[in-house]
Amino acid sequence: MTMINAFKKTICDQLIYSPLERGVFMIWTNKLEQQKESIKEKISRDYTLALGSSICYWLPLSFINYYFIPLQYRALFVSFTSLIIDIFNSFASHNNLNESFEKYLSFYGK
Repeated sequence: MTMINAFKKTICDQLIYSPLERGVFMIWTNKLEQQKESIKEKISRDYTLALGSSICYWLPLSFINYYFIPLQYRALFVSFTSLIIDIFNSFASHNNLNESFEKYLSFYGK
């Protein structure tokens, strides 16, 4: 795999898959858990921050996966790294992400 091909795959992954997956995940958890907050409110409040965090996480990992990881180990690498981001996604779908982020900044900003 050339560096250009790895870069192209990474960009396609982040521009096509990531926005769709993030939205579907938020809708899915809202519907299945019958959350009181409407889907529209949740997405308008937290989608941009969740998507930005996801892109910051997956952009380097996707490139590493496509360029450095041998084909036979890619599924294992993605599964392990997905576990980490799924913890964040679960937190994001069950909390007010903007409020949590502001608390984090104020705690470490002191």
